[in-house]
Amino acid sequence: MTFEVIQPLDSSDIDRLIRIFHQQPESLWHQDYNLFDVDKRPIPSIHWGESWSRKLQEAAGVEISSHYFVLYKPDSFTRIHKDDVANVGCTIITMLEQNDLVGGDTLIFDEYKIKARGRDTQVKRTEKKRPYMQPIIPVVPRVEDGQSIKYDRMVKHGVTRVESGTRLVLVSWFKTIDYEHAKTLINQQTGD
Repeated sequence: MTFEVIQPLDSSDIDRLIRIFHQQPESLWHQDYNLFDVDKRPIPSIHWGESWSRKLQEAAGVEISSHYFVLYKPDSFTRIHKDDVANVGCTIITMLEQNDLVGGDTLIFDEYKIKARGRDTQVKRTEKKRPYMQPIIPVVPRVEDGQSIKYDRMVKHGVTRVESGTRLVLVSWFKTIDYEHAKTLINQQTGD
């Protein structure tokens, strides 16, 4: 799976999450790791046992690591990155509410798959390595309010800069179940 658009929550779950968001104090961040100029609000763990959380955990198939809200306003964005490969096995981003949004698109880098080519096609590369199975295709998945994007820890992703309007999402991280694989990935990234 590179990514998929799913709809594990119903309208009452979305309404409940929006109410929880408004109950939390504003928390403005110029930068929080890969998030820039956002309002990031934690969700108290007391809410993690609610219906919406159980549905998301069922969709992920693994245990919850954390949930938090991100409100994007003009000039907010998320730089291209991968999630914490040691602790995050699966991410689900749920679109709660978009208001007059221009920009603020989710950007996912999908794999370039091997496919049949005609004999008359040409190839010119500067790199020696073929691009097959590499995350090089920028994709903007269309996600409506109430829908979610699910992807694994190896997917490069980000959010384009918001030009106007707002975008409220729930970010849900789920634990990795393959700890040895996660350690190997970290060692590869750090050169250890």
